[in-house]
Amino acid sequence: MNHLNDVRRPAGGPVAGGGRFTVARAWEVLWEICAAAGLDGQDAEMIKIAANAIFRLPRAGVVVRISGSRAMAHRADKVVQVARWLARHDVPAVRLAPGLPAPLRIADTVATLWIDAGREGPVGPGEPPEPAAGIPSPAVGGDVQPPTGARGPAAGHGPTARHAAQGRVVPPRGTTMRPVTGRAATGRSASEHAARGRPAPGWAATAGGVSRTDGPPTERDLAVALRQLHALPLPDIPLPRFDPLADVRLRLADAEGLPAADLAFLQRLTARCEAALERVVYALPAGIIHGDAHLGNLVRARDGEVLICDFDAACHGPPEWDLIPLAVGRLRFGYPPEQHATLAATYGFDVMRWPGFEVLRAVRELKLVTSVVPVLASNPRVAAQFAVRLASLRYQDETVRWMPYS
Repeated sequence: MNHLNDVRRPAGGPVAGGGRFTVARAWEVLWEICAAAGLDGQDAEMIKIAANAIFRLPRAGVVVRISGSRAMAHRADKVVQVARWLARHDVPAVRLAPGLPAPLRIADTVATLWIDAGREGPVGPGEPPEPAAGIPSPAVGGDVQPPTGARGPAAGHGPTARHAAQGRVVPPRGTTMRPVTGRAATGRSASEHAARGRPAPGWAATAGGVSRTDGPPTERDLAVALRQLHALPLPDIPLPRFDPLADVRLRLADAEGLPAADLAFLQRLTARCEAALERVVYALPAGIIHGDAHLGNLVRARDGEVLICDFDAACHGPPEWDLIPLAVGRLRFGYPPEQHATLAATYGFDVMRWPGFEVLRAVRELKLVTSVVPVLASNPRVAAQFAVRLASLRYQDETVRWMPYS
């Protein structure tokens, strides 16, 4: 990847401090969402916060995803369209919460509301989960895991200090609260699965009958989900063309607390990646792709079925791109080689042996570095890992192992 890198020295690290999408601001937006949608926000849990804030509302049965970057908020409309299209095609995927606005706009933020179907799920987009670790999160997207067990706002930031101290979120007085109800996340009951001649979700056929599937989603699950997605006909909804650097450019334009020298370096690297992408010749036929296909964007639902989530990057493009994240996870995050080997064998294509791999790897790594630049000042906890990743690109050091933003 040397032809894509820049060896100029940085002027300094990221600037930390107050920002426009702090933890307190995310909680304020959540209260407004609960009031607008009539949802019970008591016992709300913050699952993650970085580029997005993710909350679980246990009493409402809803997961709330709030965009933290104004530059990326426009994708919410596409996410809703893709989610509905996948539901029409019976694709195992997370489902929008029925009867609620989609998307929901609150002041300068936008949110999507989802059925809380998950038992084991993601760390967040761009961040592969720890190997063999089942992290209980049905969140749809997000980048960074907050302190374990984070519940409710800090005292002094909630509707009342008493409620905040109790770790509870109480929407404004007078709001009518209601749980979200609906069919299972797959849209089918167990009896309907039986009528279709196959085991219900969460059960696998064996020589002795059926057995329960369990545990976090695996690379084999990811390969099966991608094969099913890539085999779908072209959607009858408007989808953007493959442009993996579009969000990089938008995030750099929306950077918060990023020194000018670092911004200039990332802009130069983006331009070099863009030029290299134009020369790539793809081997697989183009179609609908997920765009951010790693294990963190799979959810093991309560009934055992694996659901795909996070449709922010869905587009019409090359399937090779969906096979890149697990390979980069092996190279940058040090995950077991057999994960990628299983994905390649199950899917039927080894992207690491394909001539265009190094270019797509460089693009993926750039995206993993820049995903947090709009919130660097708002979330100082990501600064140290951001500096590690940025330096490894600047000095062309492919041996540096990254850690998930935390």
